[in-house]
Amino acid sequence: MPDNPTIANDKLMYRSYVVAVLDILGQKDAIRRLAEVDTVSPSSWQPDVIQALKGSLGRRDAVANAIVDSFRLTCSDTGTKKIAELDAQQRELLSRFPQPEIKTFQFSDMVVAYMPFMTSEREPRVRDLMAMMSACATALLTFISLGLPIRGGVELDYGLEPGNNEIYGPAFLRAYELEQHVAQYPRIVVGMKLVKWIVAASQLEATSQPQRIISALANHCWSLLARDDDGFFFIDYLGDACRRIAVASGHSTALDEALAFAEKEHSRFMEMGNQKLAGRYAALRRYIEARAPAWRSTDSKPKA
Repeated sequence: MPDNPTIANDKLMYRSYVVAVLDILGQKDAIRRLAEVDTVSPSSWQPDVIQALKGSLGRRDAVANAIVDSFRLTCSDTGTKKIAELDAQQRELLSRFPQPEIKTFQFSDMVVAYMPFMTSEREPRVRDLMAMMSACATALLTFISLGLPIRGGVELDYGLEPGNNEIYGPAFLRAYELEQHVAQYPRIVVGMKLVKWIVAASQLEATSQPQRIISALANHCWSLLARDDDGFFFIDYLGDACRRIAVASGHSTALDEALAFAEKEHSRFMEMGNQKLAGRYAALRRYIEARAPAWRSTDSKPKA
């Protein structure tokens, strides 16, 4: 059976995938506002509407393309520092794991990223998983600090690829439902199937070098997670692991920029009387403020 089955040859493979669904927030509201214009006299509003739609579309495309680039760049160097910590034999064993290859596609105002979870040898593609989670963390921190919030869900489940850059089945549905119904505010929620696998793999009593590498990389994935006040796990994009990377790459001001955006949006929605959205940005403020001391301390500099 080929690695990339298609409908044409009727050999679709139903297998496990990790899927991330990321929603570029604010686009739906902009389109709804355009739908409220008076359409009785098209000549009076058409230029403004077209210009507004172009602006909304341009913003969406710019953010979506940057998110895709984040996945691409992360795949090219994922685990570089982590790999450097391994000895020569472990690095040689890790080289047997496929280079991360995460597929992405854009759907309306969402970006979908997905990866087969197992290799043809039935080994978990934990290096790909680390790349996906790292890319999600990088994208979320980058865009919130720029005032362009995104929200998402990531889950492990079964699915199939009807064609190139398309994922169909429970894996996509579960990730989509997490984004739509659970995430609520700018965060990326991770489903319990994936969380349980990461926990089990990180606690694995490894008896071989490949198992030890899988366990080590799963531990790194675990370091990218935190549990929120509502009990759901999410990608901790301001946590210690991401903080060290951000500081080392010269983005130590990202937290203050993200906090300024959260405070501005919270105040804006309070003034509008929109308690629903004000509450969501209050949750974002609480998360950022809770992580602020570590970012602002002298210990935030990465250790040599």
